[in-house]
Amino acid sequence: MAAGVPTELHVHPGSYHAGENLAPDSALAKRIWATRLGALQRAL
Repeated sequence: MAAGVPTELHVHPGSYHAGENLAPDSALAKRIWATRLGALQRAL
């Protein structure tokens, strides 16, 4: 961000780093993956 690079920050309360891999069918994991894929689509 300080270097002027487009950046997104998403905070998912109730989760921790890579937690979406432990319960991939949970609503939270689905929301995390949708957010992640959306960011990639916008960037590319």
